[in-house]
Amino acid sequence: MLDLAHEDTLLDVKRQELIARLAEGHQVIDALTARQSAMGRKIDETLENVQRLREQVKAIDTVMGLVGSEVSVQPQRPTARVLEVVPTAADRQEVSASLKPQRFRPLAYLKCMSAGHVFMNSRSMPGYVTCRRCHARRKG
Repeated sequence: MLDLAHEDTLLDVKRQELIARLAEGHQVIDALTARQSAMGRKIDETLENVQRLREQVKAIDTVMGLVGSEVSVQPQRPTARVLEVVPTAADRQEVSASLKPQRFRPLAYLKCMSAGHVFMNSRSMPGYVTCRRCHARRKG
């Protein structure tokens, strides 16, 4: 009698396992069906785009046929050379000084906050915050 009950429980376990596999199979089928419909939509969109491009080429060919040899291409104008601006040593010092982190000034911070400035995390210097308007930096 115990053997029959044990076999029944084994059959129930096997049945539950098969039901779980069926549910998983249905999920896979649903996912593949959704992917197939998405691919079908992409194919349809691509066909429409190709048809639109063919119509544009046909319109260009029509215009070229109407105009014929009346169109002449002008040679490209010569462009003027752009002079390169070379910074002086003083300019380099000013730029490097402005890039260094500024020490925290509580009064300047309060003025910025009262004027509506917003501090954000500095992208160039991790660990610092920078005022968006006056670019004052402080350790965050």
